[in-house]
Amino acid sequence: MTIRTPSDRYYPFLLGMGLILSPQNFAAWGNAAGLTGSFFPIVLISVLAVHLLTAHSYQALWAAEPREEPKASPGPSGIDPLLILLWGSRISLAVCAAPLILVSAGFIFNELFLYWFPNFGFAYGMLILFLLLNLLGEKTFSRTQALLVGSALAGLGLISAIGLGSAFFSAEAATRNDPGSGPAFPGFAIALLLFVGFDLADLHRSQQDRSVSQRPFQMAIVLILSGLSFLLWGTVSLLYVSAVNLTETTVAHVVAARAVFGEPGARIMGVVVLAGAGAAINALLFSIPRLLARFPGGVPEPASAAPLKKPAAVFLILLGASIALVLALGLAGESELETALKAALLLWLTQNAWIHLRVLTGRSRDRTGTLFNRAVPLAGLALLTGSLVALILRENRPAQLLIFYLAFLLISCLLGFIILKYKTRGKEVNR
Repeated sequence: MTIRTPSDRYYPFLLGMGLILSPQNFAAWGNAAGLTGSFFPIVLISVLAVHLLTAHSYQALWAAEPREEPKASPGPSGIDPLLILLWGSRISLAVCAAPLILVSAGFIFNELFLYWFPNFGFAYGMLILFLLLNLLGEKTFSRTQALLVGSALAGLGLISAIGLGSAFFSAEAATRNDPGSGPAFPGFAIALLLFVGFDLADLHRSQQDRSVSQRPFQMAIVLILSGLSFLLWGTVSLLYVSAVNLTETTVAHVVAARAVFGEPGARIMGVVVLAGAGAAINALLFSIPRLLARFPGGVPEPASAAPLKKPAAVFLILLGASIALVLALGLAGESELETALKAALLLWLTQNAWIHLRVLTGRSRDRTGTLFNRAVPLAGLALLTGSLVALILRENRPAQLLIFYLAFLLISCLLGFIILKYKTRGKEVNR
């Protein structure tokens, strides 16, 4: 029996917002706003619609087995392809994104708060801190994550309100520039990848006594709230910084915040970045080890107040060591790691496309389903598949991207075999 706490209802929100609030996303959204110009609200609504279709298909997938984990559809190897995609997308994203997030946070801390503090020292310290917090249990995680997510959203809302207020009450406060004539595909691609991770929480607390119908609503809340935040900040960014400058800089969020409110504005954005970085690292370290410890086999989850159980703790330490190794090798500043991160994001989109396919194939055998219920997964599958193909074709180094993509899939398959064999052996020993 899973012990529930009042904070359980907020897990989907706290985890889903984690990755979306990462420093890379703040910078990327500024670039996307510059690339799409005055059309960026349309682009934002379009990519949100794509992800909302995925949330709807998650509902359909869970509704089939409301009190269990999603029923496995094993392939010839005996492992469900969905689990392979889940492992591959989440582990590869953690190993590739976490070092970049940590280094970005260290850079912001060094530039805006303590100039003498070493960048990588801050990155390692932040990693160790969140590893220790996650070893203490779920209650510690939920309180920390609530503080980080709340701080990031409050800071972003504050600097956005200052920018809009200044522009409204003083026409000369904002430098209005030509926002551009139309959306460029790179801007759409960036916007599509911004919301990867909104479904991070969906497979976390699947065995708790909760109505299935709440899950897509919770994911939709994450998408809508983050979308409104990006819409607000994108509007402010275009009011104060030219589209060309937003496109060319790697710290568009800091540049815009400084244009809005000078150095205090940059420091507010610094707090937002540090809180968002902490929320992203915390969400990855919390969710992925538990995913690995639970699948396959349906291992009950620990109580919210209890320390982490042994299997998840082992996976947590291994994940932390992998992230630390990437930092130690100096890969966080290499272009190859950024390409690997894009491959991990594409693998996550592939997982979402597979969700649509699973729902679609299930409903093709169910003649009682409505036309709408069949059209949603079909539309989601078509849109995500087309986006994946376009993203690969428009990549500057498509061969390298595909190599990373296939490598992550292969590693996930190997990991699946190892975990499946280990758990099968454990069940035989228990008998």
